[in-house]
Amino acid sequence: MILKEGIPWVYYKQHQLDYVVYAQSYGLKYQGDFSFGMGPAGVNDLTFNIGLSRVEGDSFEDEMRAWLSFYYSL
Repeated sequence: MILKEGIPWVYYKQHQLDYVVYAQSYGLKYQGDFSFGMGPAGVNDLTFNIGLSRVEGDSFEDEMRAWLSFYYSL
């Protein structure tokens, strides 16, 4: 499956330990590039990743998780 850049996408994942499913998560992810000029040195190739997910399992209370990350590619 080919995903277009800049489009949010829905995901689902089962988390396993020794072939036993202990949790599942599903949510929405988005990843994109970000560039801006800052004085004489511009910051290019900065990538950000943002998401929101629901984590469910039998051995713990269900919860919502969110993340935001930035990283620079050399």
